[in-house]
Amino acid sequence: MRTTTFGRVRSRLALRICAAALAAAALAGSVAYADPAQAAVLAPPPVPLAGHCSMITIPVSLNAVDPANQTVAAEYCTPVLHTQTVDTLVAGATYNHEYWDPPVDHGAYSFVRYDLLAGHATLAIDRIGTGQSSHPPSADLTISVDAYVLHQAIAYVRAEGYTQVNVIGHSLGAVVAATDANEWPGDPTRLVLTGYLNSYAPFTADPASIASTLYPAVFDPLFADSGLDEDYFTTVPNARGQMFYYPATENQAVVNWDEANKDVIALNEVEELNPIGVNPANTSSITVPVLILDGQDDLLFCVNNSQVNCASWSAMKAAEEPFFPSVSSLTAESVPETGHALALATSAPVSFGLIAAWLGTH
Repeated sequence: MRTTTFGRVRSRLALRICAAALAAAALAGSVAYADPAQAAVLAPPPVPLAGHCSMITIPVSLNAVDPANQTVAAEYCTPVLHTQTVDTLVAGATYNHEYWDPPVDHGAYSFVRYDLLAGHATLAIDRIGTGQSSHPPSADLTISVDAYVLHQAIAYVRAEGYTQVNVIGHSLGAVVAATDANEWPGDPTRLVLTGYLNSYAPFTADPASIASTLYPAVFDPLFADSGLDEDYFTTVPNARGQMFYYPATENQAVVNWDEANKDVIALNEVEELNPIGVNPANTSSITVPVLILDGQDDLLFCVNNSQVNCASWSAMKAAEEPFFPSVSSLTAESVPETGHALALATSAPVSFGLIAAWLGTH
């Protein structure tokens, strides 16, 4: 019998009904989590675009047998000066490539723009089933499929002449990136996993809390006419501020943008996310340097997590070391007053700086 994310406690139909009811209630009113005036003070400064960006498509297949009859869309950016280093960026569940380059506040929250200033090229992909990429039947999508598609995207940039291919994944994207690095150890040069731990905080470990935040995307006004099947899910209205941000310091304008531009996740992918790494074999073959970066107030991984103290880098590293026995180095860092969506937090420049510093020394 198949083991699901929620420990078999909810059938798919029950999940749909529960989430739909909660979503209907949420539609009746919105929730504000921060004073906009305060957010304006906290917002990071604009960042110039020090390079050129364009959308490209990469032909891919979902497995080693089928033809390359799907496409992955990606924002491909190159810095002013030639480089042989590219950072391949994989966003989390219900996000697409814009997580890494959101069109808000003149690049203030854009990891892509920070990375271009550091002289790196970037390839920010829309995971298969999201954004402008192909949307096959949701039943075809699994984390293994996501990793195989990422493997093909990495092959694309290596064919373009990049010799240093760093892979930076967030949340589900981090799981996909780790799965790729475990299956194909030669793919990444360095691996950065943000919004990722091998244990969950109580909120995420509770089936009811997760079920209350997701519902079929076609129930949502943003996707009502999308043609997606009912096992593509998205977050219920007004859930993202609480789930992904640290309310005391968030920029409400960014949260509003996030709500208006959310994406989807296939139910199979949701089911495979829990547990992420209870079996160390999932990451035991990774050999490259690994950085794990979390927000100390990440509701999904850190808040009240009895297994990991996210305020202590040494404690985070000690908790994660058993899952990465073969890496050349493991670094764990965290950012205070920061929730799950590190790149969209007002502390984003701190996170970006930590990543850049680590990439420059490993």
